[in-house]
Amino acid sequence: MKPLVSILIPSYNHSQYILETLDSILLDTYLNKEIIIIDDGSKDESVKYIENWIEKNNLEIQITFKHRENKGLTATLNELLSLVNGKYILLLASDDLLINNTISERVDILENDESKMVVISDAQVVNSEGEIIYESMMEDFHKVDKKKYYSEQGILHEIIFNFAISGPVIFINKDIYKLVGEYPENLKAEDLYFYIKTACLNKIVFYDKKVCNYRLHSTNTSGVNPELTKTVILTYFKTLKDMPGIYIKFKVLKRILGLYYYSIFPKKA
Repeated sequence: MKPLVSILIPSYNHSQYILETLDSILLDTYLNKEIIIIDDGSKDESVKYIENWIEKNNLEIQITFKHRENKGLTATLNELLSLVNGKYILLLASDDLLINNTISERVDILENDESKMVVISDAQVVNSEGEIIYESMMEDFHKVDKKKYYSEQGILHEIIFNFAISGPVIFINKDIYKLVGEYPENLKAEDLYFYIKTACLNKIVFYDKKVCNYRLHSTNTSGVNPELTKTVILTYFKTLKDMPGIYIKFKVLKRILGLYYYSIFPKKA
């Protein structure tokens, strides 16, 4: 039997999207999978919608659902990790959705290459209505050259200097957390922290396929603002001590100085 895949959903105020998110999991034909959802204190009808969906679909897939007061995304991610039963993890935000039936393909990548523990891929970008606004999250939205992700050094360089990973494009062997630890709950850029540490271990492989729809809407937290820049700088400092070798430490320090410079002297439009 194929290994169990745990699909983790941190839910928060996405009642208008969550049913489509959950339906997209069933549309993927990989059979040995479970869903684990924690609603992080939603103020809308997310809990009601999730409970109704579970009642209709609990015979088709194993589902674990918890709802509680708000603790924040990072604490919710760590709590989700504590509930995992699978060998592999797929992180899926409650406003995004899976496409192109790729779970089996990504399982095979990690099953056939034991040196890698994380697969990253591309995504389509959609608006609040589900309409495609960017065919490629990496090339069209973030404006990066995907070919740079075809090597270990290229992945490390791009993650440090030109972070361009958005949405549920990550597929993880849960044992990676034994190497990099849980998400630091005092950091808001927890994904950047995870990617930097994992890239330094050369555990990431790039699979050039669109695996999900990443949704842009009015409540997204992504964007360019002074607070976000401060958060990113703090994340780089947090990871700096874990960097192997002087060369990588130098690259990270260079990135920190560049971010600090542009926070004082922003680029003109």
